[in-house]
Amino acid sequence: MTKLNTRILALGFGAALLMAGCGGGTSDETPTPPPTLVPTPTADETQQPTEPPTDDAIEPTQDAAAPELPLLALGAVEVALAHTPGAVVEIDHERNQWEVVILTEDGTGIELSIDIASGEVLREESESLSPEQTSAPTITAREAIEIALGEVPGELWDLDLDTEQGIVVWEAELTDEAGVNWEIYIDAETGAIVKVEQDD
Repeated sequence: MTKLNTRILALGFGAALLMAGCGGGTSDETPTPPPTLVPTPTADETQQPTEPPTDDAIEPTQDAAAPELPLLALGAVEVALAHTPGAVVEIDHERNQWEVVILTEDGTGIELSIDIASGEVLREESESLSPEQTSAPTITAREAIEIALGEVPGELWDLDLDTEQGIVVWEAELTDEAGVNWEIYIDAETGAIVKVEQDD
């Protein structure tokens, strides 16, 4: 072998060693850590399906629509309309009862006697209607009571449809918080207060 061939072989062998050394050294790249294994939950840790509550577990809620006792005028209106659908056209406090007259859906009049203490309907009978009571007013009895009590806070004990100054009005009679009696006339079409006067 000539010296030239020996020199070429030596250079080739040195280059091979150099490359091998580079390949086996450490790299600047950070090795990727192995994936984290999530342990499988045990039978005690697994979530059990939620069962719907039984009837025993559900506490009964009080009926929000039930009026408070003893009945005030608004409560009497609610009881009357729940018993006989229609339009309340008169309500009057008599002893321990409310007398409520309803214009029924077929146009007839029904009077209900409602116990103030229990809210129970004690009696039902036909009732003749006045001319003002033969058609349902735009302002309901419930709205008229709220308007009257908004004008003079107290306790309402009589409400009736009547005519005042040529218009159909709700005539409300109530006692204020100081014990003074008042009459309030409310336009049954618009809800405007027509007149307020002290009742001697």
